[in-house]
Amino acid sequence: MRILLIGDYATDVFVQGRCERLSPERPCPVFLPMASGSNAGMAGNVEANLRSLSPGIEVTTLYSENPSVKIRYVDKASNQHLLRVDTDPAPAHFPISRFLDAVNSGTFSAVVLSDYHKGLLNTDNMGAIADICDKRGIPVFCDTKAILSDWSRSITAIKINAKEYAAQLAANVKNPWDYCRNLIVTQGGDGIVLFAPDGSERYRAKHGDKDIHVYDTVGC
Repeated sequence: MRILLIGDYATDVFVQGRCERLSPERPCPVFLPMASGSNAGMAGNVEANLRSLSPGIEVTTLYSENPSVKIRYVDKASNQHLLRVDTDPAPAHFPISRFLDAVNSGTFSAVVLSDYHKGLLNTDNMGAIADICDKRGIPVFCDTKAILSDWSRSITAIKINAKEYAAQLAANVKNPWDYCRNLIVTQGGDGIVLFAPDGSERYRAKHGDKDIHVYDTVGC
């Protein structure tokens, strides 16, 4: 199985250290770095998840040329984040010609769009990619922060979270499921809901243990 993944790439850097006192200059913690490490983030994390599904999955990636960097400073004792510093490159839109070159070079079982609203993907190029794939019978799966409309109708499944769902309603998109073939809404501790195009629930899953408290959502 070959999957084409297009999206915003980031390097996640974690700096672990001690935080044992406040600065005498300002009421802020003094951080003493001890160790650091990094891994692929955003679409890079999606790639890792896709590869983990099966050893037979081949993932072809089309990433932003200049990735974002997210540096997280973490208190080693509590594993709590103290600060995150982001470096985002100037936005550069993804050219459809780059997608056509890739999709014409081989057969893909699916296309995955990982849109973190960094400028690489937008409603124009995502809509064009979805229409091309629809004509070729290639399913498209999309995680996006964009407001759904006619551009997204050809997409097989779109995943948004509860905050992004609320943004759809605030933008007068009263029935977001009208604008894709399947709508998945993640709801944190309340699980996920899969909506059909008519608004009916095809599937709902809830977390079984309400007593688990999650404070680190990196990579969720």
